[in-house]
Amino acid sequence: MDKSKAWEERNKRTMRTLTDPNFVVLDAYKVHGIPALVLVGRDGKVKQYWEGTVSKSVLQAAVNQALKK
Repeated sequence: MDKSKAWEERNKRTMRTLTDPNFVVLDAYKVHGIPALVLVGRDGKVKQYWEGTVSKSVLQAAVNQALKK
């Protein structure tokens, strides 16, 4: 099991997760740490960026805000 899958299981994460072994997405979204979560809007622009653990309530609020626009 790779490190990202192990982290997901330890932290009970069930959302879709991207593995980026060639760092293409990491470079495109300027990810600085792992784990990182990037909320991308329908327009393809970054709406929010977090490093580390993000609570469900914070994530839900950010998604709701992004969907209003």
